[in-house]
Amino acid sequence: MGAGSFRNTPLARELAARYSGRVDVVTTLPSRYKSYSQEAKQQEVMDGLHIHRCKVPAHSGGMLDTLRTYWTYFKTARSLSKGHSYDLVYASSSKLLTAFLGATIARRAKSPLYIDIRDIFVESIGDVMEGNKLKAAVFQWLVLPFIRQMERYTFRTAVHVNLVSGGFRSYFEFAQQAGDRVKIRLIGDGSTKQALLEKIQKRSLRNVEVLPPVGRDALIKAYKEADILFVHLNDLDAFKRVLPSKIFEYGALNKRVLAGVGGYCAELLKADMDHMQLFPPCDANAMYEAFERLVADTDRIDRKEFIRKYRRKTITEQLAAEVLSHARGEGNKHDQ
Repeated sequence: MGAGSFRNTPLARELAARYSGRVDVVTTLPSRYKSYSQEAKQQEVMDGLHIHRCKVPAHSGGMLDTLRTYWTYFKTARSLSKGHSYDLVYASSSKLLTAFLGATIARRAKSPLYIDIRDIFVESIGDVMEGNKLKAAVFQWLVLPFIRQMERYTFRTAVHVNLVSGGFRSYFEFAQQAGDRVKIRLIGDGSTKQALLEKIQKRSLRNVEVLPPVGRDALIKAYKEADILFVHLNDLDAFKRVLPSKIFEYGALNKRVLAGVGGYCAELLKADMDHMQLFPPCDANAMYEAFERLVADTDRIDRKEFIRKYRRKTITEQLAAEVLSHARGEGNKHDQ
């Protein structure tokens, strides 16, 4: 289960509650990590939703694995939607391909398209490749023009575009400075996990624990056991517009938060979250200083106002009303 699922599941339920027609959801069976999976039905009718879950290859987060997974989803979703007419097509996308898929379906069905963009794919993939000159050159001259065309096609199709706005380097210098005072627990998986484990071993770090992915209930339990919750985004321009879902999960708990973020995310945290300390991404010394400020903070934490402002129900209701405002009149009883 990724961040997008926690955003879109309550939204789908809210849309079904507000919309008089049929709501079809085309998603994938859980496949985020090869090392962790959850069971789910491929076809299900629940809370007024007709859910179709595509079976896709499991992956470890690498680029080729990810492309193979998305291509399988792309073909299956196109097949499922063939011959249908829709009052509105909604696509939520952290990767451009999902939004592009929504655009192709909307154009074929001659339907309005609403896209929800959780990341700027062209910027983030370019930044990630920046360290490899050969890959960066291939990307710049061969891949980027094609992606730009897909992006233009997608955004020109949409009647509305909703923008929702880690590096590991800071873990190592910080872990060494803090020593026995802290125990860093990292939960999850991904394509760079092995590199992380090798660095931990090379530096003989005994205060960093790396755990496999866990279910939602176990993750919340881990949050509650922590003294400080940590979020970090790499120092890339693309991430200055991003709002990681973790900050809202953390904000719902009365826990101190250590955040290595910049851009809009930093502005939101400074404005709305107390008992939180910021530091520039990838700056281990600044991270340690921010950590010391959190340790010195002994006041009682009460985030009722943050929860009221950013609770999922409030945001979901607002987004559902906005999405449905772009749908064709409900007098035409098309499949949705």
